[in-house]
Amino acid sequence: MVGVASMLCRLGVRPSSISGLAFRAVADFMATLAFVTFERDAFLSSYTSEPVLTFGAVNVWYECKDGLVKYILPQLKKLILSDVVDSGGVGEMVACILMLLAMDKCVMDDYGRVDNGLIGQLVPVEKFLAVLQIEKMQIYKKGGDTTSDDERPAFNKWLSKWEGWYMGFTHFVQLVLEPDEETLWYLLGRRAAGVSPRGQNGADLLIPMFRRQSEGDSDAKTSETSKQEVSLMLVQVKDRSFRDSEFTQAASKQLSPSFLFDSTGNPLSKKADGDVIRIYMDIGEEANGVSRFIMPPL
Repeated sequence: MVGVASMLCRLGVRPSSISGLAFRAVADFMATLAFVTFERDAFLSSYTSEPVLTFGAVNVWYECKDGLVKYILPQLKKLILSDVVDSGGVGEMVACILMLLAMDKCVMDDYGRVDNGLIGQLVPVEKFLAVLQIEKMQIYKKGGDTTSDDERPAFNKWLSKWEGWYMGFTHFVQLVLEPDEETLWYLLGRRAAGVSPRGQNGADLLIPMFRRQSEGDSDAKTSETSKQEVSLMLVQVKDRSFRDSEFTQAASKQLSPSFLFDSTGNPLSKKADGDVIRIYMDIGEEANGVSRFIMPPL
């Protein structure tokens, strides 16, 4: 069960409050004891995923050969089928796991195995996209039409704008309010990515990224006075074919910053579609597994 604890920690999910498993949270699931009554007959525990805690969770994933596939994921599946885990949906969890695995690979390729020291290293956005096999993604422009090979150079030119941008996350946290630029800097500082509030019709996952001010500046700045630029990767997860009539709407509107961030004064709402990275993930039972689509403004 320790392995499952590491999974819950990195995904930012918790046992359902009606499950008997929740009462074992302090001992078995890396929860933080927040409050105990004077009579010691009740307690309140928090499942907030802290950076240092997730570093340990990462090591649990990889310290045993094939441990993730043989032990952790099968146990997680049992918990999901038993409605023990309080999550936003299986598709969302699958997307989170894929993103975490991609991030882990980037770090391990650059810095070696996690036993050599995982301290929340930052990696280039271009490298992360390469691990996601962006060159194999089907590209869709506004309106949901597939782009032709002739438009690939324009797409590659758009990709080149992300040179010098960096990202880094070890876990996901559940967002409660609409994020703004300050939220993105906070997530970067905590080496976290965000899961959108439940019920929102738009991006399910938000992954922050930033552009370094200079080559020697290796850390994400959280200061409000920082001149560094911050942006984000928006990921929407669905369980249907890309030929679905709703795909066009999801691709061209629901992943647009002006649609997602509609609060007055939110700077993120003014970002153009080309100033963020938008990915549509179709989690289905196709022979080729998970389909991923990225929509640049061509």
